[in-house]
Amino acid sequence: MILNALGVIDYGIYGVVGGVIAMLGYLNTAMAKTTQRFLSFAEGKRDKAKQKVVFNTSVMLHLGIGVSIFILMEAFYYPLFYGILNIPEERMAAAQFIYHMMAVSTLFTILTVPYDATINAHEDLVYYGIVGVFEALLKLAVAFIVVYAMIDKLILYGVLMTTISVLMMIIMRIYCHQRYEECVFFPKKYYCNRSAIEMGKFAGWNLVGTFSGIAGNYGTGLLMNHVFGTVVIAAQTIANQIGGALNVFSSNMIKAINPVIVKAEGEGKRSNMLDLSLAGCRYSFFLYTLFAIPCLLEADYVLKLWLKNVPDWAVLFCRLQILRTMLEQLTNALGMALMAEGHIMKINIVNLVLSILTFISLYLLYSFGFLPYWHFIISIIFMVIIESCFKIYYCSRYCHLSIKYFIRNVFVRCVLCAVIPFLVGLYFVSEFEGQGFLRLCLTSVICTTILIMVLFSIGMNKQEKNLIVRNMFTNMH
Repeated sequence: MILNALGVIDYGIYGVVGGVIAMLGYLNTAMAKTTQRFLSFAEGKRDKAKQKVVFNTSVMLHLGIGVSIFILMEAFYYPLFYGILNIPEERMAAAQFIYHMMAVSTLFTILTVPYDATINAHEDLVYYGIVGVFEALLKLAVAFIVVYAMIDKLILYGVLMTTISVLMMIIMRIYCHQRYEECVFFPKKYYCNRSAIEMGKFAGWNLVGTFSGIAGNYGTGLLMNHVFGTVVIAAQTIANQIGGALNVFSSNMIKAINPVIVKAEGEGKRSNMLDLSLAGCRYSFFLYTLFAIPCLLEADYVLKLWLKNVPDWAVLFCRLQILRTMLEQLTNALGMALMAEGHIMKINIVNLVLSILTFISLYLLYSFGFLPYWHFIISIIFMVIIESCFKIYYCSRYCHLSIKYFIRNVFVRCVLCAVIPFLVGLYFVSEFEGQGFLRLCLTSVICTTILIMVLFSIGMNKQEKNLIVRNMFTNMH
């Protein structure tokens, strides 16, 4: 709906300039992990006073971080618009307006990080469920408003999306102060320099990893815009939206299990922490695969069903983005295991180096005339496969994870659970001639059924199978 209302050019402009909004969620989640780690660790030790110290110290730290990033974004404004971005002259003013709004929105998002971390630490899924539905309804309303608006649709869309972000932040702050005991902002009493130094070091290294991820996504997006223009960015933005929509359930599951992982480490239960981390890797992969395989097979029809005008490269980009996100799930929870244990410096340095190598590799490839889809291939090689290998290695070194155990109980199980239903679905799609809604439904049912069967026979261990069977019999009686 938004693509049809804005048009391919304006949608591409919003994807590259307003793409900061997409990065805000990533930045917010990544930075919140630092505060959540210290809050959950203190909760594991049953230390409520320490939680108040962590919260107040976190608020002050993120105030400094937010103001610094805001200044950097404004300082980067001129070289970005007059040296890097490839935007039609007649849409330059609208794009610049969007960028300034994104800078303000970034500041408010960072200031909300301690509150988001508190909700995560308390595993408050009810809040995320209710507010998530409310936010989705607001975004749907924005889509209808933009379609029928008579003013500049790009500027209006940017203003409304930023307003939603700020509104969600205000709701979160009010909710936390009303509900959680540790959310008392009184820095004169609870601010601690020692905690600030400890959290500052941790947050600093985590921020290195966060900006590595942003550089690997937004930075390479700027490069693609500079080389290929806004139409290709429109296709990339659609691929990112598809990948994000499919990832909702698995990301929410990881968000729920993260504080439990840290609490287990805080209680000194390393074995439980590792078991939870490996289960998180497997089940986030299974949840994503459940929705990803039908979409992977029917990407062409899904995009035609969703969009009136499908941009060039959109179908291929969607398939590659789905594959990338699927592979990321295999080691998703291992990052939190490293955070819980405390050794995050080296993995974040690795992420930074890999992001730089990704950017340099793409720059060289595009200079030699390679096509846009190499963005995904290089990203998968550096930012997924190589990064995952380093995660496994550091978990083995610092958390005493058995690499053989990981390969046998996570990697092999997950690959089999994905490949078998994919091959069955691929055979069905090749035999069922003609795209259509019926084939999409049948493909989804067949792939889901096969996945559940393979999951129960291969993907689960004995304890998990027994737990499910026991719960089924309990519910029957």
